[in-house]
Amino acid sequence: MPKAAKKETEKLVLTVKKVVRKTNGVTIADDLKEGYIYFDIHFDANGRNIVIDKRTRLDKPERMLEKFVSKIVTQVEEKYKDMKYFVARKTPPEIITKLTNEKALKEGMMDLFKEVDKYTKTKNVSVLVTKQVEL
Repeated sequence: MPKAAKKETEKLVLTVKKVVRKTNGVTIADDLKEGYIYFDIHFDANGRNIVIDKRTRLDKPERMLEKFVSKIVTQVEEKYKDMKYFVARKTPPEIITKLTNEKALKEGMMDLFKEVDKYTKTKNVSVLVTKQVEL
């Protein structure tokens, strides 16, 4: 009886290095009027530097944070697969992903999302002081 083929897996260790708030329109106020906030997220993914764009729909800070964190992991996995496996034209194995600094990311981003929430209530641009979260 032949042995069953061992399923190949790869561990993807992600570390968020920094998150930079950016504008898609002319100003941050324009973006927020349209209901979104935009970011560039810089990762270390198994020694590779990866940057992804992320657009987050305005909501309560807790909901924005949860959607932000859950979706960026999937996005960076796909970008990692494209970078590593497309060149070799290989089918990527199953990837098990671990975000090493999730707690610190959530703490830093919660502060930023609370500022956005204050802005949506007051329309005072000066409450948007955090432009970058470094981890």
